[in-house]
Amino acid sequence: MILLLVGFIIFILASLLVYIFKFSQKSIFTYSLIGIIICQMLWQGYIGVLYAVDLFTAEQAEVLFRLLRIGALATPTMFFLTITETLIHSQEKISFMNKIFTRRNFNVYAVITVIFYILNWTDVTVTHLIYLEGKILPHYYPEYGPIGFIQMLQTFSLLIWLGCAFHIAVKMNNEYLKAFHIRFTVYAAIASVLGLMNFNDEYVIITSLTSCTLFTVGVLYSFNHFREKVMEFERRVEIEKMKIEFVDYTTSSLIHEIKNPLTVLLGYFKLAEYSDKLDPDLKRKAEIMHNSTLHIQKVIDNFVDFISTREIQIEYECVNEIIEASIDMMQLKGQERGVCIEPIESKEDVYTGLDSSKLSQVFMNLYKNAIEAMTEKEGEKKIYTRLEQKANHIVIEIQDTGMGIHSDIAKTIFQPFKTGKQDGMGLGLSICKNIVLAHKGTIEVQETSENGTTFKIILPIQDYSDMFVNN
Repeated sequence: MILLLVGFIIFILASLLVYIFKFSQKSIFTYSLIGIIICQMLWQGYIGVLYAVDLFTAEQAEVLFRLLRIGALATPTMFFLTITETLIHSQEKISFMNKIFTRRNFNVYAVITVIFYILNWTDVTVTHLIYLEGKILPHYYPEYGPIGFIQMLQTFSLLIWLGCAFHIAVKMNNEYLKAFHIRFTVYAAIASVLGLMNFNDEYVIITSLTSCTLFTVGVLYSFNHFREKVMEFERRVEIEKMKIEFVDYTTSSLIHEIKNPLTVLLGYFKLAEYSDKLDPDLKRKAEIMHNSTLHIQKVIDNFVDFISTREIQIEYECVNEIIEASIDMMQLKGQERGVCIEPIESKEDVYTGLDSSKLSQVFMNLYKNAIEAMTEKEGEKKIYTRLEQKANHIVIEIQDTGMGIHSDIAKTIFQPFKTGKQDGMGLGLSICKNIVLAHKGTIEVQETSENGTTFKIILPIQDYSDMFVNN
């Protein structure tokens, strides 16, 4: 009966393993989770061997016990790897944790675990198995050697790693990962505390099965809840994306149909300008029509750029470096007009997933507008940039000391073809807004007065929910 129960638990663990493998991105993080489950399966296997007194002699059970004991010894190591990969993939900066949980330290820990497993085959850890009648069921139990305490040390180290994992989870910026890791850590911690009772020879089977069952159900619930939240979010994004793609497709088709005859018109207007058969008045009218057609073409080209800003290529980048590069590129233009772009004000380097090329376009456009707004102003002409990372987002403020934006213009400044410039097309800030929206962020005029204008950009810390979840 006990062996059937152990076998059932192992089967449930195997099902969980297949479930996670099927619905996960293949990464080291995923493999570490799978490694934890495999260790749990092996752990349950050697517990089952101890109660198979009718199937195995003490000598046979001892060999299987030592063989399968790798599951118990390697579980803390796999948890260490899971925490390490969480920090690496999510780019989280959490005090000293980033110095402890590194791949180099994991490799050292893995070597120590292998040494422990090798010692497991000697008498210094377990001398032999003894037969006990037990209050519940007859079973074998290990007689520990001089350094048999290493198993308990490994179990205590697991509790330490889980404490660190809980601290990391609480500090996480990503709400989805935060919820998953808190649940995962709590279930694993409860299971580990119960696992400490395995050192009591009377209750080893009860505590082992209880802890493993709790861990399996907890991980399955946590993973499934996490996956549902991510999929719900992705469904909403996909619906919005389909709407935008439909508008883009319709607009692109319309532009294509307009540009073809427009090219023909431009050609004929150009020929008319150079024709000797037309009188000067007709030539002048042909030139006016040619310039008007060029203006239409420019509007269409700008609109094509406006549409294309929704397509971004995400990579993990340092926001500070992108802003600094944009400042360097606009510094000369500022100097020509007597404007100084001050260095970025930031306490630390901020990293997230973004399209550096597109975001650089946003910063350069804002700097360009600020420089042009201060061209005719007397006195101080400076642009300040502030960058700050908050709980789950990044705040960027670009402030100039210009003459401000008129209130009527400020209300519609991000709308296409709305501009306060005489020679402007009114698409610069619309393109900026599209790029920021594509990053799931926001941009607004935070403040404007006769002392200057401040633009505020908020970008979410890149959502790492797809770090290991597949649809």
